[in-house]
Parts: sequence; C-alpha cells; structure tokens
Amino acid sequence: MLAKLFSSYIAIGYYLKPFKDSIIVVLWKLQKPSYTTVKAYRPIALLNTIRKLLKRIVAGRLFKIMEETDMLLASQIGARPGYLT
Repeated sequence: MLAKLFSSYIAIGYYLKPFKDSIIVVLWKLQKPSYTTVKAYRPIALLNTIRKLLKRIVAGRLFKIMEETDMLLASQIGARPGYLT
C-alpha cells in the first residue's frame, strides 16, 4: 500500500503538507544552575515517520540512478557499496 502511495508521489512530484510539518518539543538540559535562561533548554524537532521513509526511498532511487549512469566521481567513495573509506 505504501509503495503504491510513494510511487504516486514520486511520479507526480507532489509532497503532502503534513510531511513537511514537524513538532517541536523543548527539553530541559540536565544539571543547569537555573532554568530561567534560554540556554537551559534544548528544542527537538520530531519529524513524521512516513516522511522519513519516503525521503529514504527517494534518496535510494536517486543514488541508484547516479551509480548506473556514472554521475558520481571516482573519488566519491563514502556511503557507496563495495567501496571502503
């Protein structure tokens, strides 16, 4: 089901608005002398899980195309199967 949905998004080039949104949660940093300053807190962005999956699929497809058409330089060895850094 998700594969069909993702293929449709990729084919028409459409990205749903909910995939672009995130939720920001503010956490306390531990052992701060005072929680009255901004530096005592850390904002964390929680992203949509389906968005992450779609992004990974698109990146994988782009990487495969780049490998097949020799678009990557020979010096580009990081994150490539069969190459060691």
